[in-house]
Amino acid sequence: MLKINHKVLEDLSTLDNAFDINKNIIEAQQLFNEYFDIKSFNQTKDFESNIWSFAELVNGQTYYFNFESFQPLLKFNSNLVISECILALKCWIILHLNSKSPSVTYKLFSNLYSICRLTKGFQTNYEKLIQLINSGKVYSRKNSKSNDYVTKTVAPETILRFINSFLSFSKFYTDLPIDPHYIQILEDERAKIKSSNSNRDLPPPKDILVFKDCIEYFFITHQDKITDKLKFNKLTKFFPVILWWDITSIIPMRPSEFCLIKRDCLSLTENTLTFPRLKQKRNIKNRTELTYDTLPIPKELHGKIIQYLQLTSEYESSEYLISFAAFKELTLKNIKSSINYEQKIFTREYLQKLIECFYMEVIKEEYNLEISNQLKPGDLRHIAIISLMMQGYDRVEIERLAGHFDLNTQYSYGNHMKFWIDTDIQRLTNQFILQNTENFVSPQGVQEYEKLLDEIAYSEFNTYSHDASSNFIELNLGYCKDTTMPCPSFNWNFTGCYFCKHWGISLHDLQEKRELIIKEISVIYNNLQKKINYLVGLYNLHHLDEFGKINPELKTELRTTFDKIEYDKTSLARLQYLLGVEIDELK
Repeated sequence: MLKINHKVLEDLSTLDNAFDINKNIIEAQQLFNEYFDIKSFNQTKDFESNIWSFAELVNGQTYYFNFESFQPLLKFNSNLVISECILALKCWIILHLNSKSPSVTYKLFSNLYSICRLTKGFQTNYEKLIQLINSGKVYSRKNSKSNDYVTKTVAPETILRFINSFLSFSKFYTDLPIDPHYIQILEDERAKIKSSNSNRDLPPPKDILVFKDCIEYFFITHQDKITDKLKFNKLTKFFPVILWWDITSIIPMRPSEFCLIKRDCLSLTENTLTFPRLKQKRNIKNRTELTYDTLPIPKELHGKIIQYLQLTSEYESSEYLISFAAFKELTLKNIKSSINYEQKIFTREYLQKLIECFYMEVIKEEYNLEISNQLKPGDLRHIAIISLMMQGYDRVEIERLAGHFDLNTQYSYGNHMKFWIDTDIQRLTNQFILQNTENFVSPQGVQEYEKLLDEIAYSEFNTYSHDASSNFIELNLGYCKDTTMPCPSFNWNFTGCYFCKHWGISLHDLQEKRELIIKEISVIYNNLQKKINYLVGLYNLHHLDEFGKINPELKTELRTTFDKIEYDKTSLARLQYLLGVEIDELK
């Protein structure tokens, strides 16, 4: 008799204590036949099929649940009724499919198959399984294209999913002949595993800013040549990358949400954008309809979206903003990829491919620039959230704008604040550099101006030759052009009056005292880091008062701290520009 632990059947109706296999198979069949999810599709005809296929709208992938593949393995276990175990497996899978996505459910299925393979049909080798887990490894396919299975060192989260897959099924199907001793050991091992709090690795600030310069320059330089067919096609081809950059750098949406923006996303009367929110619990409501959000956007972005709609109007009609027909015609035919030509959606995977093409065809081949650390589709969402935090938005506002289901998930972004500061200092430094030219500068030009940074800075400092004028007052570091000394802005913490407009330094002194200057500017930089740590601490506080309203005092403190950070950030950027000091030298 098939026995199932009722506690784990969250999506199944309440069952009697005396389990009836026929009754529960009927209920599982009903779940299978009535399966409906706006974000995925059941492509299998009936419950009895040995292979189920479920497709996901978001990523365009189809997942095959091959129950038949378990049968040769289960034959090793003489204590198992194979047909019954397969039925239990089907019931277990359909329950998960009704509460999780096909991709997540397939990982459970795949993990269970790996363990079934390692233990020869859940019969033996449990000591080896436990040993693998203790050493931070799992047993799985060598790669997606191979049928060979190997041991792999993986992250703690992956080990947890690996263990959970097996423990979940063993609790679901209690007739699985396993020594309870091993179950207890696995549960104990699971309790010991701590999730790693590793942050997403973002590209260095300079690489992000070069990409920004290239995107903006590409868009501007292709506007005046729109009648050129090649230029027209190239602009159309890479316009999704432009929109991805412009939209997700200000609205922290997921790449999959960006890909599912509808064609009619713009308001006819206001500069607003309507887009889907996908990260909600897979309850009945969220399975039958997508949740949409509407937020204001800049007028320039509104115009870019209209321009893209016009550029792609000649292609096959599309339900979504990004035209898959245009992408297929202009990009897919030129890249090596497993392509589903029947689909109609520009997916996250295709967005990744197009970003890679932009790096190769535009940044490298056209602009002759090398960027080793490339942006990924999800990076801009992280950067946008950090930007919101650094602008003084409170937790509730960020949750609203970012579409977080759990407010606590935004804390993982706190450690990226220092990265964001370094990026913005570099951006401001570039602005100081480019103030020396009235013309729009190409990405290559920005790098050339960075090479000339020392000359520009020294020229500004040495407008007058202090050796030739008695009006300049010698200081311990540099000189002062203000004869009304003593200076009211003198700072005893520093040898140089770095923030005073009357202060200057000769090229000779700048080179000779460079180590001292770097040491003193490092003090400013470290104080800035302390302010950022304080800001992170503020985000760890509860932002609502007892009435559920935003705490006004905390809101004020966020804004005050942000203003102090802005001042230090701008000061450091100016010093980096004037003195030729790199951020990395201050750490």
